Amino acid sequence: MSDTRLRAGEFTLLDSVIEIAKSRCFAIWSEYCERAYQLTEGPTGLSKEEAGKKLLSVPRLEIGLEAGLKRIGLGPRLESTPNYMYKPGKLGALEDEIGKRVVDALKSGCHGVIKGYTSYSLDEQVAPPTLITPKALLDALNSGDLELRNGIKLSSVRLVMAEPVAPATPPPAVAPAPAPDVTAQAVAPQKYRSATDPTIHQKLMPVFEAARAEGDKISAREAAKRVRPQLNVDGYDASIRHIEQLGLQPQYKSVRRPPGATRPSKRRRRRAS
Repeated sequence: MSDTRLRAGEFTLLDSVIEIAKSRCFAIWSEYCERAYQLTEGPTGLSKEEAGKKLLSVPRLEIGLEAGLKRIGLGPRLESTPNYMYKPGKLGALEDEIGKRVVDALKSGCHGVIKGYTSYSLDEQVAPPTLITPKALLDALNSGDLELRNGIKLSSVRLVMAEPVAPATPPPAVAPAPAPDVTAQAVAPQKYRSATDPTIHQKLMPVFEAARAEGDKISAREAAKRVRPQLNVDGYDASIRHIEQLGLQPQYKSVRRPPGATRPSKRRRRRAS
């Protein structure tokens, strides 16, 4: 028998097929093992699964032949085995179903692929699951040679288990963008409506009177600097120079500081007092 042991690990092709059968059709495999166990000749000490494994390794032509079964330590115990248990036809049907389930599993790609060598290449070739028949797979368990549907024969076949799929690596965390520096951003200038002269006059008189009430008259220039922000609050704007020109009009003469006069500082006023 050819060496069909897996290069990585201790499983043979037979072991691998049995493992797939146990996961895909456990009830069928259990019944097959039970029938194989009933064929055990004498106190061999084999478990049911060991008996099933031995029987599965027998070439199909030898099943039912007492010599073939004895070659691997099995033989019909006709005096104690129920007739319904020892039926080569039933055993063959179970084997066919096991082979079919295993081939279907290989087609799904979840249990690896079968590889072997052809006579024209030194490189190991993959056996396409669609070209594997259940009968050819079962025959390979004994001979180590797998004949595909297209006539190509692979020798020293083995099952290469599917590589576990590594979990997807999450993309590297992207550092959050720094918060925009509001103070560094240029503030878009607000669009103001041009203030009419009556609107400016409405702001000028209260500004002059408020300064006089505090005991200190202000010039038209200073009044203009105080009026402009008030206009902006209301959505209007005017130049300082234009506001100043309006503040120099006669109606404000009594409430404004005369042009050219300077406002005494608090220190000078304290000294004068």
